[in-house]
Amino acid sequence: MSKTLSLLNWISAGEGDPVLLIHGDLENGRAAWGALMRRGFPGYRLVAIDRRGNGGSPAARGTLTIAREARDLFAAIDGLGIVDAHLVGHSSGAVVAMEAARQVPERARSLHLIEPPLLGIAIDDPCVSALRQATQGLFRRRDISPEAVAHSFLAAVLGESEAHALAGKSAWPAIVREAGALRWREPPASYLPAQESLTNAVPIHVYLGSRSHPAFEIVATRLAAIVRVARIVRVHDAGHDLQVTETFARALLEGLTPSHH
Repeated sequence: MSKTLSLLNWISAGEGDPVLLIHGDLENGRAAWGALMRRGFPGYRLVAIDRRGNGGSPAARGTLTIAREARDLFAAIDGLGIVDAHLVGHSSGAVVAMEAARQVPERARSLHLIEPPLLGIAIDDPCVSALRQATQGLFRRRDISPEAVAHSFLAAVLGESEAHALAGKSAWPAIVREAGALRWREPPASYLPAQESLTNAVPIHVYLGSRSHPAFEIVATRLAAIVRVARIVRVHDAGHDLQVTETFARALLEGLTPSHH
């Protein structure tokens, strides 16, 4: 099922406890979460949102702050009749999920963060600092093409060879199209979670790919020192898009706490 509601486009699969899926940059809901939704989660309703400026959602107007995007999520689930949900975010979508849980913690059943780019919390580390320097300047830039943004962004996160390979695939035009949203979006590296920003009542799970940029492992370790993290799951032989793997699906299912609502 696919609909546009409260100005955001969404797709849904299954019935049961709601699980809100929030994609990262250069993606949309279907591209990021299609494999997970096709797999199915008995007892859960998976809802993938297209963030503003991506997929079938309207183009951005004005700065897309992380706080504004978190409010977008609540507007969407209000229209869906969802009171609270498990929040699952990939990359920058994980930062939006964190902010949503900070704003209204009672509406977050659990928080699942896939390689959150919270680079600001470990800026003293040379590896993290280098990734931040390579990516942060690509946000809010309107003087370079979306294609140049997409290539530079992917080269920084995935490596030059993988970025070059992606440019030759059929998905490349869609990736370039989604890169246009970075012209309006606040860089996630600027988000700094405080220890008191998340209630201990919200279980936090962090997921890492074994083949990902080493900065994400460093960030996860620092995050666990700031807020209470229930577990850090490392997905073997997976890169940054680890949410497409069966290993991640099983780990997520294990981390979804049965509803008591």
